[in-house]
Amino acid sequence: MSEANLHLAEVLTISDAQSLYESLHGLLAQETSVVVDCAAVKRVDTAILQCLLAFNLAASRKGIACRWANVSDALAKAVNLLGLDAEMGMGG
Repeated sequence: MSEANLHLAEVLTISDAQSLYESLHGLLAQETSVVVDCAAVKRVDTAILQCLLAFNLAASRKGIACRWANVSDALAKAVNLLGLDAEMGMGG
């Protein structure tokens, strides 16, 4: 089974939300498992976390496996701060 990969940028703000949404939507359309590489993330805002959460939930509903790889400390801290550990499945 093939796998789609997405590498998140170092800084992700609301100005990146539309392009991230489009990328994530495209991954859902492929209906293949997804690996999101989070190693580069140094700063992320709530709008991006909302996009990632919506993607994770949509993937789950469609039966698409989503794996968060190399979760950076900055991303893990942001997810934890908002109490999204369980919903995101990043292991917090």
